[in-house]
Amino acid sequence: MLTGIGTGPINATLKAGASAGLSGLLLKADGTNTVALCSAVGNTPLGVTIESSERDKDDALVTGGRVSYMPSGGVLYIRADAATYVVGDAIELTATGTGKNTSGTGTVLGVYVGPGEVISADNVTDNENLILVNTNNAGW
Repeated sequence: MLTGIGTGPINATLKAGASAGLSGLLLKADGTNTVALCSAVGNTPLGVTIESSERDKDDALVTGGRVSYMPSGGVLYIRADAATYVVGDAIELTATGTGKNTSGTGTVLGVYVGPGEVISADNVTDNENLILVNTNNAGW
């Protein structure tokens, strides 16, 4: 009998030359059994990193290393651009692979369900830019 893996993380290998230094980064399939970081508004996300990708003994990121991610479904922490976020905002994928509450042509990642907050440019620079996004019914 086959069973699902539940809601635990999935491990994957990043494409050659790629690494993920943070949690909350959006990943896409690259067609070669590896994953890559989302880099365009029309990308279809596969999941969200739950930590940085593999590191070597000196704590440097390994390119083409392993990464753990959570697939779409439920509420996920996603890296966000500087903006004001209000409960119920539609969050779309940006060209930098983050989320933002704009209406445009980006792939819809889900609905913002956090407490309402302002993410400043300083928050982004300091990597303090994780927001809560409900990805149920997002279609990715």
